[in-house]
Amino acid sequence: MRVSLTTTSIYCFRDLGWTEDLKQCIVGDQATCVTIREAKRRRIDDITPLQRLEWAQENPGDFHFLWECLRVIFLLFWGSANETGSLAQLKLLLNSKQVDKEAKHFQPSDEFLHNALESYLTASLTRFLGIESPDQAVPSGSSEISLQWLQDKAHEFVTQIVAVPRDSNQLDADHIFNRHRCFVHASLLYRELRRAIRCEAGPTIIAQWRW
Repeated sequence: MRVSLTTTSIYCFRDLGWTEDLKQCIVGDQATCVTIREAKRRRIDDITPLQRLEWAQENPGDFHFLWECLRVIFLLFWGSANETGSLAQLKLLLNSKQVDKEAKHFQPSDEFLHNALESYLTASLTRFLGIESPDQAVPSGSSEISLQWLQDKAHEFVTQIVAVPRDSNQLDADHIFNRHRCFVHASLLYRELRRAIRCEAGPTIIAQWRW
């Protein structure tokens, strides 16, 4: 990798009329980024910026970034099969044989996370509204449900169940609830990132990177 990067850069940048300000973005997976950083480290004492590979700007592609976010969520919330509400327990309940803690297979892992998030949201929303199932009518205290009532309930649900408090002192004493809250929050961010990549929504993707 060291020889090929240097040789390629010398010929390409000479043909392009290379200057020290010229940069080239190299998009790949995490392994590609690690390889480029290692090549830079080995050539740090070379003479010119070209030879030191200062032009190479490694950047994981959007899909690889999405996959890494998925892996982080799995590692954080996997737990054990005997742990209430853990992803490991859900794997057994859903019989998801292709899913593992490291999310090695993207498609089944992505689908599993989607199903887990839907089940978490459905269970928490039905309990929040005081109903037994999604098919049951919601008690609103009046014969008609107004838009304002829906908006108030939605805000209350997000504030109490979904949004994670910035102050750790505001967390609930129930550690299972806290983990559920953090999982839903992280999974919704992941879903939004997935949608942004599919729709090529650059500002949203950048905002996710910064977050």
